[in-house]
Amino acid sequence: MGPQKALASGLPPDPVLTNTSHHMPSPTVRLPDPPPPSPTHRRLVVTSIVIGAAVIAVGMLKTWRSRLRVLSGETEITALLREVPEDVKPYRPVYSLAPWTLVLSAGEALDLRRLLRTAQFDSVEIALRLAQDEAAVDVRAEWRYYDSYVALVEPSLRAALDAWIAAHPRVVEARIARGMYFVNLAGVRRGGAVAGRTKRAQFGALDATLDSSFAEIRVALKGDPSNLAAYWVLQRAAGFHGQADVLPTYNRALRLSPASFVTRWLAITNLAPRWGGTYESMDRVAAQAQQFASANPELRTLQGFVDWDKADAAWQRDDAERAISHAKASTSYGESYTLCLKAARILWYYDREPEALPFARCAVARRNASADGHLTLGRVLYGLGRRDPADWTAYYSRARESALLAYQLDSSDDQVSKFSREFSTAR
Repeated sequence: MGPQKALASGLPPDPVLTNTSHHMPSPTVRLPDPPPPSPTHRRLVVTSIVIGAAVIAVGMLKTWRSRLRVLSGETEITALLREVPEDVKPYRPVYSLAPWTLVLSAGEALDLRRLLRTAQFDSVEIALRLAQDEAAVDVRAEWRYYDSYVALVEPSLRAALDAWIAAHPRVVEARIARGMYFVNLAGVRRGGAVAGRTKRAQFGALDATLDSSFAEIRVALKGDPSNLAAYWVLQRAAGFHGQADVLPTYNRALRLSPASFVTRWLAITNLAPRWGGTYESMDRVAAQAQQFASANPELRTLQGFVDWDKADAAWQRDDAERAISHAKASTSYGESYTLCLKAARILWYYDREPEALPFARCAVARRNASADGHLTLGRVLYGLGRRDPADWTAYYSRARESALLAYQLDSSDDQVSKFSREFSTAR
């Protein structure tokens, strides 16, 4: 009903229909016109659009490259190695200094960490370069070279490693050290369970951490493609995803040091059947190494690594007789850290401490900066003390020393921490 019909019918007009002033803006209120966009504002908008498009493009490019690599069988590691020139020559030091010791001591490892924590980066670099020089002069000193980097993977050193790279971003040793740190952290984040018992989130954390390691090693190899320690980091990473990268990384590293034990040790442990390899491939690595055994006698011990793996498999099944038999057989070719450590652990586990003691001492002698070696020696000594109450005090004192040293070297290890706590309550 319109206003005229309302009046004609005698009804009062509808105020909403008759008063149309509410449809119009108030004459006393004027909204200002928006100012024209300034050149700075326009630049900010354009920059934001360009950055956003670039981020999307980079993401799409990474996805595209990843898919191409999967289809072609290429991995992140093989892609990284493809960037390294094929004609890289082995590292040769300017001055040939014979190493004063072939292994890194526990005290030296702790001193190296102290130098890093106190930002004495030049001193850390000198120590790492000297270890590289010594290994180039005497291949038997490669354990000293390798363990100098392993000493810097301790979890509390992350901030110090970051500060080192911030201060010396072009130093190859700093990049390798942080790459080694990340590859060690990747293993921690994945966990030690078999693939079927490992969660998807753990695999995601593994891959993300490995990517961080690869980024460091890519920079390191551009700076010095002859630095063998960079390839050792890639060898450690190779074992996390099947066998595709194990032999490519092994072969590239071997070019730089044909008589290397550490390079072969990293390969042969990854070639064990539990990781998808075979005993035939392990034997092949061991056999090919024997031509260099006169220069590096430890290479003879590679022939015992099949027994080493069989000992571990029997131990997992709690087959004591086979585990002990294979463990002892593995050391028949000579003393090597990994073989001695496994034999000592198995014999200790089955309460055969007197037989375990020489193997535990061998492990500590071969890699003195290893927390696992000192932990095992401490456990064996502690067990011997319980067997012989007359000598309890002497065994207790020596076991306590080993336990404390193991804790200093790796306080993040659950087994080390547990043993130390148990030790503190012992009588």
